Amino acid sequence: MPDPIETINTMMNKINHLTILFFSLLVQVTLGQNAPVTMVPEVTCGIGEQINIPVTVIDFINIGALSLTLNFDEAVLDYQSFSNNSNFPGLLIFEQLPGKIVVSGLNPYGNPGITLDDNAVLFTLNFYCLGGATSLWWNDLGGTCEYADDQYNPLNDSPTCSFYKNGSVNYITINLAVKAYLEGPFTGGQMSSQLNDLNIIPTSQPYASAPWYFGCPSGVAGIPASAVDWILVELRCSPEGPAFATSDKKVAENLGFIMTDGTIRQTDGLHNLQFSVPTIDDLYIVIYHRNHVSVMASVSLSVISGVGAYDFSNDEFSVWGGNSAHVQLSPGFWGMAAGDSNGDGYINSSDKNDMIDLTIGLKGYLQTDFNFDSQVNNMDKNDFWAKNLGFYSKVP
Repeated sequence: MPDPIETINTMMNKINHLTILFFSLLVQVTLGQNAPVTMVPEVTCGIGEQINIPVTVIDFINIGALSLTLNFDEAVLDYQSFSNNSNFPGLLIFEQLPGKIVVSGLNPYGNPGITLDDNAVLFTLNFYCLGGATSLWWNDLGGTCEYADDQYNPLNDSPTCSFYKNGSVNYITINLAVKAYLEGPFTGGQMSSQLNDLNIIPTSQPYASAPWYFGCPSGVAGIPASAVDWILVELRCSPEGPAFATSDKKVAENLGFIMTDGTIRQTDGLHNLQFSVPTIDDLYIVIYHRNHVSVMASVSLSVISGVGAYDFSNDEFSVWGGNSAHVQLSPGFWGMAAGDSNGDGYINSSDKNDMIDLTIGLKGYLQTDFNFDSQVNNMDKNDFWAKNLGFYSKVP
């Protein structure tokens, strides 16, 4: 009866099977020599990209045979091919199962062992990126990750974590510089930091509940100087254009602070927001604030060398919907409309009846304090809610 392995596998599988069997039959005599350190890197990729993952080695001295198994998430990566950068004899690489790369190499007995420089590339794996993130981890089950010297004596590789270094494939990271203004605290070309000056801004972010449901981070140790308020920024991917950038197209979101000059920073108040995304193409920025009408960029983000920038404040056309979605604050300055006290995207009677009327005269960090002076009064109602009544978000 035919060997089932020979029936199912290709010739490359047979050779690798014999290599692993060869290792398993060896008397496991641990010599003084250690196995090389074998490493895969951390890389980033986007949907549709071809990526090359080099496998590098240290202390690769007098090697006669090797057998390696590397696991990955097949939903993220599609294996394409390999390059034998080191010209190790008889090197074969193939997918034994989806998500599993099996490597074998056998230097003919009697030939001098193979020695490579430290950090030399043993081989390179070529993948097509389907999008997402995955660990790249060595599967060491005895013979599945093993080296031998020129006499085919197995080399010491215990503990395995010291000899087989895992890596990962991650989303692309974008460093995003965004500028926007909130109508309520805007005055004289910038925004007031009065809530911060009064130590009223909470260290716990306000977007964990409806309608935003942003779960993390939960808070900060302190509020940065010049911070105006918490802000939530979202990225949506829509190849069909902004009209189709609906909520189901969200690919990333992050939380930070909007500063007095309109820049949006990480929670440290210093650095731009960062996003991990599956692609840099066709991304539209959406900004949410707890009592201002949300806005979305009218054009897709341009990302160069991992950096993107967008200014919502220049004119009405910087947002999707134009001046029906943006308000002019003063000549040359445009911003998000104040008055949406319940954050539902509409400035209507519910903001007054359910929110303003119930909090009039109160002080603190309140949804109905539109001008950020720490108290709710007729200025909030008349200067912002009444002025913007009927205004609504044009975010799809």
